[in-house]
Amino acid sequence: MLDRVRPPSTAPAALPGLEWLDHLDGDRATALRRFIEGWYPTPTDAPELAVSVEVPTALAEFYRLAHGRPHVLGVQNFICPPGELRTAGKGLLEFGYENQGGFWWALAPADDDPIVWTIESPTQRHAERERLSGFLIQFSLHEAVMSAPNIAWTDPIPWPVARRLTDTMRRVPLKTWLWSQYETSFYAAPGLIARVSDQGEGQCNIRAGATHRSILRSLAHLGVPWKGFDG
Repeated sequence: MLDRVRPPSTAPAALPGLEWLDHLDGDRATALRRFIEGWYPTPTDAPELAVSVEVPTALAEFYRLAHGRPHVLGVQNFICPPGELRTAGKGLLEFGYENQGGFWWALAPADDDPIVWTIESPTQRHAERERLSGFLIQFSLHEAVMSAPNIAWTDPIPWPVARRLTDTMRRVPLKTWLWSQYETSFYAAPGLIARVSDQGEGQCNIRAGATHRSILRSLAHLGVPWKGFDG
């Protein structure tokens, strides 16, 4: 029925590629740049905002890439705009937050590639498994899924069922993100990012975001019980 009211169309010849994955082991700054420039290829005209405090090189580069690309700073969770950074307790710089204020992210600004702390309360914090250079890539992948024009998602499903999808994609070779809450991994294919979050007891959630509807169509026949599906 959906095909009748919105006939299938062909994906553009140039899709966001996977070249950025080849730089993750040795040059994460290049990996981040190539991913963001591929996923958001045309920045808009916008005034550039000055960074209010000294920040690590990786965060400064992230802000440069976000200039003219507002989705880069987040649509679900957020990296603080460069002029709104502030120092919290113990000299940590608060630089991002969850959309409902459930937790926020902080780092030691003097470090070159600092540990990222997920802080749930003044007395409860967890060190992310990836340092800032990897964390910003994971954040960018998550927000790319959340802001994608075409999405598909599941309720909790068994891992063997989820692998029908993940086996068709490349796993992003980083440690799990938000491990203290969601234990999230990312998978990539041209024009497609999937976020897979472990729910415990052998189950996980999947949310996939694609730059074009036709990319999702190939996922319709994998036997994955999609709760919502834009393909």
